[in-house]
Amino acid sequence: MRLLHTADWHLGCELANAPRAAEHEAFLDWLLGALAEHHCDALLVAGDIFDQTQPSAAAQEAYYRFLARATSITSLRRIVVVGGNHDSATRLDAPEGVLQALDVAVVGGYSASADISRYLVPISANDGRVHVVVVALPYVHGWKLGIDDQASPGALAEAFQRLYTDLADAALKRWPDAALVATGHLTCARERELVAGHATDDDHVGTLDAPQEIHMVGTLGALPPTIFDERYRYVALGHIHKGYPVDRGRVWYCGTPVAVNFAEGASARKVLLVDLEEGALRNVQPIVVPATRRVVELRGDEASLRAALATLAGDEPEPALVSMILESPEPALGQRDAIQAHLDSLYPDRSRRPVMAAWREIRTTDGGTTPPPPPPMERPTPEMVFRRAWIERHQSPPDAGIMAAFASLMSNEVP
Repeated sequence: MRLLHTADWHLGCELANAPRAAEHEAFLDWLLGALAEHHCDALLVAGDIFDQTQPSAAAQEAYYRFLARATSITSLRRIVVVGGNHDSATRLDAPEGVLQALDVAVVGGYSASADISRYLVPISANDGRVHVVVVALPYVHGWKLGIDDQASPGALAEAFQRLYTDLADAALKRWPDAALVATGHLTCARERELVAGHATDDDHVGTLDAPQEIHMVGTLGALPPTIFDERYRYVALGHIHKGYPVDRGRVWYCGTPVAVNFAEGASARKVLLVDLEEGALRNVQPIVVPATRRVVELRGDEASLRAALATLAGDEPEPALVSMILESPEPALGQRDAIQAHLDSLYPDRSRRPVMAAWREIRTTDGGTTPPPPPPMERPTPEMVFRRAWIERHQSPPDAGIMAAFASLMSNEVP
């Protein structure tokens, strides 16, 4: 059985006020073709379908149109979508009945009181037997597992391990001969062993493609890969925006299919083809997503920026989005306008002209060296802003009950 693993679409996102709808539409069109070309049995989408909990009408239209078109792919038996921390659980779950009729299983949010079968998605083969069961777990905040912000990291890891183990037990009790696959939208620690064939970045996947620092899902810190029961043959993760194996080749991030910031534009975007045979994981193959436009960061003095602009012509359907960082020992008066005028002269056809989406100036030191750029920061989430405001006012972090109430307001859920 062949699965395609993708995540972190972030439909509706912008970059420096530049809309990305055309790029997302192109990706979804390509994804339909890839599912058919590679004869995929199932599609797994591991969270952050939308960029915001209140997505635009256009973003929702793109999502539902994709699902409707995907159901016409002959080989595709099931689509499994789980919510991420950017998604509204209730919004994703709302059309559940309609989507089930189309063999689309959507789990927007987690509730301990829900029937456990809600998180178990069986996938049958031509012989009618269930060959794979997907444990479809979305983003889960610690408070839903009875863990508050003051608990130790070990307590959080134990809670997640119990949850994944209980779900594995339930799945194998009902389908004892099935191979188990899990989803998750969380931060997992880096791989503890190199994976054969992925020890370098020669194939655009591997340790060099791993994030330089772990960022969090809300207050959920980096969890160890041991939270995933050994009975899971493959774990499809979302949230980290780069694609790499976390643990011995069975736990993977696929990364974003469309670069959502300039740092991500430096590496190829991917989805993962996952082959299971006779209940075992046989292969994980990265497939590069064709770039609809280049997302480029240029950095240097004025002369080097001017020279670099001449290299931006490409075959991509959309003109490049460019972030420009001017390094200069003196205040740069009028350089931005001068660079823009040079860009206009290089590309007289406005439809093909790269877009200077961001501009920044950095003073160099007397010795000619340039201070390192600040590390890329994750965009603050509403939860992060609320937490900081609470701490500033009350001089202590909000407890689990307060965060539960805030989360329910954001997602329209009842805790």
